[in-house]
Amino acid sequence: MLWIWFQAHANDLFGLLFHIGVFAGYRALQRARALRDPGATLQSQQVRIRAAWVVELISSKNGILGVQTIRNAMMAALFFASNTTFLVIGTLTLIAQGQVGESWALLDPEGMRPAPLAHAKVILLLFTLLAAFFCFLNAIRLFSHASVSIGAGSADAEPVSAQLATAWRYQGLGVRCYYFGAPVMFWLFGTPWLVLASVGAVALMQLFDRVPARE
Repeated sequence: MLWIWFQAHANDLFGLLFHIGVFAGYRALQRARALRDPGATLQSQQVRIRAAWVVELISSKNGILGVQTIRNAMMAALFFASNTTFLVIGTLTLIAQGQVGESWALLDPEGMRPAPLAHAKVILLLFTLLAAFFCFLNAIRLFSHASVSIGAGSADAEPVSAQLATAWRYQGLGVRCYYFGAPVMFWLFGTPWLVLASVGAVALMQLFDRVPARE
């Protein structure tokens, strides 16, 4: 029974493994580059800049500027979290459609696929969006803690820098969930679209992760 299922859905399984492998490989490559050279990626460069900014902010006792700046970062996380909520609602609506497999089969080279397979793809997209939502939620929480710490005026720079670094890490992870979820949406059209969208998403991440000062 398992072998029959594997034969019927081998292309989808290999496409999903390719999708996961491409994203995991890209993140491993970026992490290795950051370890070799902390200024090689935009994320590692910004960690150092934010740490220096916090030290300067606390030493100058300019808490108002710090709170306002963190508030702007928090508004971006709120924007992403709000939009993710609407995307989750839209995905739940898509799951409720009884003929979801037929609706998305027009561009599938393999023709109409079983409805349970289409629902499994949508559920994977739903889990990805939920992961993004909780990442943005944690980013908002940590931005709020950092704002209070800087507003107090007596906080140490190291814990505040750690809070901000973790908040930005959560926000970045939520955005990467978007990149991961977009090819899953294209997967509804067929496995070739999943592969093409995965390559396109990684190419976009590489473009946006470049350090402008070094180019």
